[in-house]
Amino acid sequence: MPDPEVSYWDGFTHGILFSIFAMVIILAIAAIASGQTPSAEVEAAWQDCRKLDPATARQTRYLTMYNWTPQERADFFANLVAVHVNHLSREGELVVPRPVSPTLLAICCDDYGWELTTYGALHEAEPYFHVKIRLGKEVQTAHAPWLPTKEIGELSKMTGSIVPILRMDWFISATSQPKTYYNFLGIKKLSDLEKMVGLDRNLIEKSRKDLAAVVDESIVTKHSRLLLRFQSSMGPWFESHDNRDPKGTGDPIRHLDKDYTFVAREVFGMLPNGLFAKALASNKDDLIDAAPPDIAGDSTSRTPDKQVVCPRCDICHGGQLRVPIDYFRTNLTGGAGIGLGVTLDRDKAKRIRSLYFGPFLEELNADNLKLAAAMKRLGTTPIEYSKAYGDAFYGYELPLSSEAAAREFGLSREKMVAALKEYVANAGVSDLGIGPYIAGKSIVRSRHEEMYPLIAGILYNSPKGVKP
Repeated sequence: MPDPEVSYWDGFTHGILFSIFAMVIILAIAAIASGQTPSAEVEAAWQDCRKLDPATARQTRYLTMYNWTPQERADFFANLVAVHVNHLSREGELVVPRPVSPTLLAICCDDYGWELTTYGALHEAEPYFHVKIRLGKEVQTAHAPWLPTKEIGELSKMTGSIVPILRMDWFISATSQPKTYYNFLGIKKLSDLEKMVGLDRNLIEKSRKDLAAVVDESIVTKHSRLLLRFQSSMGPWFESHDNRDPKGTGDPIRHLDKDYTFVAREVFGMLPNGLFAKALASNKDDLIDAAPPDIAGDSTSRTPDKQVVCPRCDICHGGQLRVPIDYFRTNLTGGAGIGLGVTLDRDKAKRIRSLYFGPFLEELNADNLKLAAAMKRLGTTPIEYSKAYGDAFYGYELPLSSEAAAREFGLSREKMVAALKEYVANAGVSDLGIGPYIAGKSIVRSRHEEMYPLIAGILYNSPKGVKP
């Protein structure tokens, strides 16, 4: 007789994989979907939302991929989108976004335990479906004027949100910023994350279930670092203890256990759904956005900024936990004398043996297998996810080509240039920021976000552009 638990999970996994496979097939053949515009996506979302019951509609938000090429949509959906959304989840179930069309996905906030106000706060910085308007001394956010008035109004009313629809690439970038990431997880302090996953440090230490490793020469930090593994109610919890000064008690080789002091730490704590939450924190309870540059750096960064920033640790880590070359297990033995060159009483010796010579590497390898199993249920692997995440994140952050800029307006580059040339010729005086769009130069993303309302207004009102 088959094991009912195994049968359930096999069916659950196969259901997720079938949904992902079907969507990838749709996206791979969806070249005809190119040329979509923000307005067309609003209309598609509106049509979909009308079919939902009011309670579901209230939780539903839409993410559009219209500006990605068909190949990018297929690759990123297969290896990134579902994992990224579930990385922000407080729930135990892995939920894949629902395909609405080859370019549009629907998600329900309560599937991931998100507060609606947290999601709603994204409107403050969103540049593609919103504009800022000044009313007296106040600046307010409004739906962009190039969007269909009826459809965006009704979509906003049905969802109860000023941000019913966002671009997927912008959403990934926005939720990869530390403060927004922490807000989605609902944590303001490191202890909030500990409570979420059920981490009891005192109980773990008392039962000698904590494990440690020391990396003498790190490729991330400037000095030696201490790695710790704990077991929470949800799964493993790893944290590094790092210093800017390797002397004195800041040396994890010469000062063991609590005799070692540190100033910052990097945390990987397993969420209820089997994926890892990330955090950077001080030696106390404070969350920080980035590791101080005199402590650690990210050699994998594709921008001049080499800071280690949460939650982008996955790009540097290859989507999983790195297996360290441990100083103690490599150079010493864990026998009665331990070989540390210091005299320890019986209790201290037991503590040091269990902490520094226990099965740290075996547990870490098993934890990576657990993570890979969760990734597999979402249709990818840690390495494939890490590559896709890096490609998508830096693809948004780095300067974009004029072809990519045109695609964000749903146009070919030729049509965009023709419409902008017509505007410049007739306007007499125009914003110098338009120049790179016409000249085919790369465009800095921050400037593009700022220019988007002006360019959209020109293109969607020009006979040579496209009607929204």
